[in-house]
Amino acid sequence: MIAFGPVPSRRFGMSLGINNISHVKDCTYSCIYCQLGRTKERNTTKKTYFHPETIVEEVNNHLRKLDDNHLPDCITIVPDGEPTLDLHLAEEIRLLKKFEYPVGVVTNASLLFDKKVREALHLTNQVCIKVDSLCESTWKHINRPAPEINFRQYLNGLTTFAAKYRGKLFTETMLIDSFNDKEAEIEKIASFLVQLQPLKAFLLTPVRPPSERMVRIPTDEKLQRAQHIFRLHGLNTELLKETNENTVGTTGNAYEDILNISAVHPIREDMMKKILEKNNSEKYVLNSLIDEKLIKVVNYRGSKYYLRYHQF
Repeated sequence: MIAFGPVPSRRFGMSLGINNISHVKDCTYSCIYCQLGRTKERNTTKKTYFHPETIVEEVNNHLRKLDDNHLPDCITIVPDGEPTLDLHLAEEIRLLKKFEYPVGVVTNASLLFDKKVREALHLTNQVCIKVDSLCESTWKHINRPAPEINFRQYLNGLTTFAAKYRGKLFTETMLIDSFNDKEAEIEKIASFLVQLQPLKAFLLTPVRPPSERMVRIPTDEKLQRAQHIFRLHGLNTELLKETNENTVGTTGNAYEDILNISAVHPIREDMMKKILEKNNSEKYVLNSLIDEKLIKVVNYRGSKYYLRYHQF
């Protein structure tokens, strides 16, 4: 269950996802808004999850199953955890680039102080890094980092990486009501992002089920104000308030597609219908996954989502 999709990415278009972390979430953070649920044990030690050749073989097999109308725009390493915990990340990126698609990584950036992590990410075509707060106490409340991660070290890692990165650099900031949506906080974030010179600075909202119930989307007025502040600082900014769940690539095996996608991407009901239709599958496939406690149903903001059961 390494390759999935392609699925619509709010950052990179139609993205063939790579889950380079094991089926149990392994992350340096336990963000209150994470769509994959809480991190049971936060970790900062890099290790082997899969051999690079195994990942390449899985991707190759997955691409062969896609029809010409559902080929990806890019390949993105975006697992159920933090991708830079993978000891073999650099080699995996080198091998994945042989498929001749742009290769990207979505990272929380907490390990960018590590030279080897920065060197691995320098091999990519595009990277998206997380910056949710410039206030240490707010950072700790939102991202809930592993105790050994130092805030200043984290920020220094961001600036050091951005200064030498030659691919497409994107940033993302998740705005949460009453946490990091005040104007003073937004000003600090924008001022810092200017130093990184991203191609685009995304402002996100928790549109999928978060790990903590107190997470709320800020008012439209606050979101528009945040976007305005970012733009006043000269940042190319996009506010992403909704997701496009209507397009998804399938392999012909609904059972595997649902498991692979839901491991890292909660599936909204309309996308689930598309997956079943494209795979010529009946709803009993979905019901069997629920009965086997492999996925579960969560209602959020008036929509039904299907998530991997191990996430909770």
